[in-house]
Amino acid sequence: MNPDDERVKGRSIFEAQGDLLVPSELARGPWYPGTQHGSTMLGLLARAVERYPSDRPMQVTRLTVDFSRAAPLAPVATPTRMIHAGKSVQVIEARIEAGGETYARATGLRFRLEELDLTGASPRYGMGPRHPLPAPDEGPQLPALNESDVEAFHIALEMRPTAAASMPAMWFRLRCPFVAGEETSPFVRAAVIADWTYSIPFMQELLVDPESANRERDFTTINPDTSLNLHRPMIGEWLCMDSHVHYANCGAGSAVALLHDETGPVGHASQSILIRGPDKRPILDDELRQRD
Repeated sequence: MNPDDERVKGRSIFEAQGDLLVPSELARGPWYPGTQHGSTMLGLLARAVERYPSDRPMQVTRLTVDFSRAAPLAPVATPTRMIHAGKSVQVIEARIEAGGETYARATGLRFRLEELDLTGASPRYGMGPRHPLPAPDEGPQLPALNESDVEAFHIALEMRPTAAASMPAMWFRLRCPFVAGEETSPFVRAAVIADWTYSIPFMQELLVDPESANRERDFTTINPDTSLNLHRPMIGEWLCMDSHVHYANCGAGSAVALLHDETGPVGHASQSILIRGPDKRPILDDELRQRD
């Protein structure tokens, strides 16, 4: 068993207490002290949209999240409301709130769930996994961020780079339940992983050139939004992201990732990237540098 599996054994990222979600240390993010990771915020909003009551079977096909700022590492609420209630399409709004403040807002698109015969339809992107799931000790290994004793979200997520280190693709698995006592749904799993869309090319750069981790860049990047479009639920625990990122010198960038599980394509994720100065480097990153 992987050592990080042992670190999270019997734990969860959140615990539900009435209408509140209480975060554990596993929800901690890298950007500011005492705040949550973007992945956990995406998971909270995905859970809220998916759980909104319906009188017919529905599937979430799109989630778009705008982050105002990092949510606190404290109990939060995720109020929801129906914006549009059609027979085939619903639009739901969800928010993350704490102490009278709103930290993120999402809209989710839900379609009616219906089995249809698509025998004559040809796939439009990908016939199956472009990058097979590597075995635990196969291929390149990421830098040992997980050796830190800092309790944060990174130990709740297992990452496996694809065998070709030059390819901007990586497999992800959530190691523990998102909410204690609940089975984590495929949609929440996908939303949690989608936060890493723009990070994958940087991590692949570390695989190709490990020394790049010690070089200071003249800029930092962060995603103020994330959109997730799925045509079916992911199957199993593992999701692969084939990601591409582009930056412009006007201070913006864009990222998109094709998503697939071990059976084939699932959908795609996209992000707008805010480019900032080097003084905005993540706090957790600073802590780890000092430990080294």
